[in-house]
Order: sequence, then C-alpha cells, then structure tokens
Amino acid sequence: MKKNYEKSQLILSITFFFLLVEIAIFVLFTKLEYKSFEVLSSTVITENYLSFYVDNKNLKRLTSNKHFYIENKRYFYEIIDITRKMVKSKENWYHEVIVRVELPKKYKDKDIVTISLYGKRKKLYTIFEAIWKE
Repeated sequence: MKKNYEKSQLILSITFFFLLVEIAIFVLFTKLEYKSFEVLSSTVITENYLSFYVDNKNLKRLTSNKHFYIENKRYFYEIIDITRKMVKSKENWYHEVIVRVELPKKYKDKDIVTISLYGKRKKLYTIFEAIWKE
C-alpha cells in the first residue's frame, strides 16, 4: 500500500517542472531583445536622390543612422538638405529631408520607395505589454 506522500509525488513533480518552465520563460522574455524598425515612405526626386517628410523623432533617427533598408538590402546614405517645419499636422511639424543614396536602376523619378529605418533595441516583453495596454 502506498503512503500519502508517494501518491502525491507525481503531482508535486509536474508542478515543480511547470514552475521551472515558467521561470525560464519569464527570464527569456526579460533578457531577449529584438530590433525595431520604422517604415517611411520617400519619393525619388532624381537619380539617386530621395525626399522624406518626417517628424522630429524620425528626423533624429535619420541623422543618427548612416544606413537604411530598401527591400531587405542595406543602403548607405548622405543627408544633403534638411528643411525644417515644412508641414504642420495637428500638433507635429514635419521636416523635409533630402538624401543621396545609390538606388537600383529600377527606380525612376516620382516613384514611391518604402524604407525601413532602424529604431532601437527593445525587450521581448514589450510586445505583450503593448498588446495588454490596448
């Protein structure tokens, strides 16, 4: 005949295992990071020149970074001109930024190019935090 502690040993083992798994998942969510990117639209002015309309936050990102991604390929750019306070939308001012970049030949004048600009590293748990707040 089994004693009481022998009957509950399986339940205690499973509980302990799930507790360890939860602690491991919590540690992973607080330690792991991912890169966040901002998606911007730009217009091809002439060959190898792009024009952006960006707010203050993205203007700071453009001036601090030296490269962005177009169709998952890295392109280095040089800022040619920044015209501040071009357009006002509600509370934000938008600035025009003109950059020079070696674009592929498939882009012609007046084409719209979607650009991914590196933002910053974020912790993995912030994804769930943002979902929870909504």
